[in-house]
Amino acid sequence: MSGAEQPYLELRNVSLVRDQKVFYGVSGIDFKCGYSVVSADEYNLFQRLRAHASEMIIAADASKCNKTSFQSLGP
Repeated sequence: MSGAEQPYLELRNVSLVRDQKVFYGVSGIDFKCGYSVVSADEYNLFQRLRAHASEMIIAADASKCNKTSFQSLGP
């Protein structure tokens, strides 16, 4: 499977998520910008998961604090 096919497969399977807790890793956490990810594909995946999941749990370690990345997920 090529890297270009991966986001499509992830987005296609999001519709299977219902009433679940979703753990999502981010690339940066900043007080003003909020959570951020490294690509538009990750942003789109996050938005789709958020629409289907009952609870989103952000997973990040201390190295992500006070950093921003390509796309903000909002404060």
